[in-house]
Amino acid sequence: MEDSMKDSITSHWKHKMNFSVGEATANLAKNLLDLDTRGKEAGSSEKLCNIILGSDPVTKPFLFPCSNIRKDTIPEVLKQNGISVQEIISYETVGNPDLRSCWQEIVSQQGLPKVLVFFSPSGVQWSHQLIKDSKEDLKFFKFVAIGPSTEKALCDVGMIPCEVAKKPNAIAICEAVKNVMKF
Repeated sequence: MEDSMKDSITSHWKHKMNFSVGEATANLAKNLLDLDTRGKEAGSSEKLCNIILGSDPVTKPFLFPCSNIRKDTIPEVLKQNGISVQEIISYETVGNPDLRSCWQEIVSQQGLPKVLVFFSPSGVQWSHQLIKDSKEDLKFFKFVAIGPSTEKALCDVGMIPCEVAKKPNAIAICEAVKNVMKF
């Protein structure tokens, strides 16, 4: 996007309340759009709703740009609290079409990994069949989740995580992996 066009669009948003569920999204909003956001420490839609509801009263419709596979939490909780929500599907979450071949290449070159880290429920969705197809007992693997939504997704498919990161960021994920590696 051309800088002048971006500045024109984002100048209208600079003085509004902007929210992000995690640090990565907050950093993108800051770096790409020069927008400050609240809630980057939330790490889940449930916690972000608490932050939104605890902020200045929302008097206009809440714009909710989201994925095609987003959870219903934010629109439902905000609507239950009298906040009008305008959803816009702004991106599509899709699996990597090369995931199976990448997995097979890694396994053939290095053997099965012992620790698998998941960063999203959709990552679990697209990976769990590959892992099951490995014919290994799921107890062979140690699963790590970035947060509670990903933890739930892992549990739902029978891949119980050994560790969940304390925060949804790289440092906390590294700590979680270190904890798993101690066993």
